[in-house]
Amino acid sequence: MGVLAESTKLWGNATLIESDPGEEVLSRVTFIPFRREVHFDDDREWGVYHRNGQLVQAAAYYRGPNKQLVGQSEATEIDATTLDYLNEEFVYGGPVILHYGRFLTATLPRLWHLISRPGKRRRIVCHSHEAPETWFAHDFIRDLLGAIGLTKEDFFRPKLPCILRLLRVPRPAMEERNFIHRSMDRLAISIGKYFDLPMASSRRGTVYLSRTRLPRTAKRFADEQVLEHYMSEKGVTILHPQELSFPDMLRGLAGAEVITGIACSALYCSVFLSHASRNIMLTTHDEIDSNHVMIDRLKGNNSIYLHPLEQGTDILDPKRLVGERKVDMDASARAFLEYL
Repeated sequence: MGVLAESTKLWGNATLIESDPGEEVLSRVTFIPFRREVHFDDDREWGVYHRNGQLVQAAAYYRGPNKQLVGQSEATEIDATTLDYLNEEFVYGGPVILHYGRFLTATLPRLWHLISRPGKRRRIVCHSHEAPETWFAHDFIRDLLGAIGLTKEDFFRPKLPCILRLLRVPRPAMEERNFIHRSMDRLAISIGKYFDLPMASSRRGTVYLSRTRLPRTAKRFADEQVLEHYMSEKGVTILHPQELSFPDMLRGLAGAEVITGIACSALYCSVFLSHASRNIMLTTHDEIDSNHVMIDRLKGNNSIYLHPLEQGTDILDPKRLVGERKVDMDASARAFLEYL
């Protein structure tokens, strides 16, 4: 009996759409910010709403094939007549989430129009718990947004509910675990080109995306350091994404012939490459996050996702609501090396 098998189950949809997402232009909409000290997943008030109180669907944050709302409500009962009126034309930039993976899948997809439909720049209004100054204190956000010419002065985060005179709402070029548009590729490639990444013809060797130095988190193997050791012994370059600058992370991936590791948000960076990548990834269970598959289809990546056949044990941490997967990592590592 083998040790590893190819992962076949998809968590979510992975639809590739060739057309642009399009946009809506709305007047006198109600903007309700995130509530302080409430996680946006649990905040049923935030969102952008029409004058009749109904949620603006083009501006809504959805996840999954059933379009599950992330916080928000289908309608608000707030009295718009009591709110400040902002006599300005804005562009909606969605929620700004400082988690690396969420920023790439929930924030960046709203900015496709800057590349596909360049024109007059307007201030970008966003939902966030933090001010733009805090966003740009994160190197990866400053580097990524700087690559398309954006600074903190281009953004506006209302702290209180308000009425916006005019709001342009680009529909997202990617919706988590549901779909991705071709315009996401144009945006991502323009960002990658800014950093002068290695050409596909210069790719050499294999890199391993390690999670061993991250805090305990979901989608992690308890003994990943064993796999990392085997990789190092084989001469594979070990990358710790959280210790690299965004440009260095991209250069590490762009210069590799093969990308390996535990399937995680660091792999999303393949979207910024100008060429398709060869990815050999390990998943904790027989299930692939469809965000990875969407990016694979968008880029034409040659990817394989593997999981241990061993039943293993889930080690749960109830305080953090996360878990680790405990398997015979020595056997899994040896089997994984056979795919390289």
